[in-house]
Amino acid sequence: MKIPDHAAYKMLEKYGITAASWAFARNFREAEVAAENLHFPVILKADSPDIIHKMKSGCIRTAYHRDHLRKMFEAVMSSAKRIGRVNGVIIQELVYSNLENVHELIIGVKNDEQFGKVIMFGAGGRLTAQKDVCFRLIPLSKADAVDMAGEPRISRLLTRRDKIASVLLKVSKLAEYEKISELDINPLMVSDKGLLAADIRIII
Repeated sequence: MKIPDHAAYKMLEKYGITAASWAFARNFREAEVAAENLHFPVILKADSPDIIHKMKSGCIRTAYHRDHLRKMFEAVMSSAKRIGRVNGVIIQELVYSNLENVHELIIGVKNDEQFGKVIMFGAGGRLTAQKDVCFRLIPLSKADAVDMAGEPRISRLLTRRDKIASVLLKVSKLAEYEKISELDINPLMVSDKGLLAADIRIII
């Protein structure tokens, strides 16, 4: 079962994993307040236990200004309700991925029938289909995390490998202590300014 996205973001925070600034809105009035606090443009994402791939189902939109917000909020809610249950909408700061020295990565966890919980790291976002990833068993050691941060081909472009290794260790600890079967942080945005989880999915 997929846990609510707002609960997933809170679980990341519990383990010291920083997400792009976000708020949970159950209705349009809450969305208005959240968007004003975060500043436009903002991303709107349906928070639904029945939607795994929000982009494919039309449940992610961008609002560039206040007058645009209601239309995008209603579009997200309408698309989500056609699929299933809706908890509300995640309002999140827009993190630009097309800037120089900004890279989209993925960190995942799954339960392997033979080996138990394993952690994955590599190219994410628009590069997910390239399968440029590596795997290790959980729990990770510090040496494992450092090795993982430098193993995928995309790591040659990264300057924050120490920070990436730190996040991998935090995700490993989360997977070790929480009752989850799957986790996907995709994308994890990495730049000279730091690391931000821009989207999260957790299944228990």
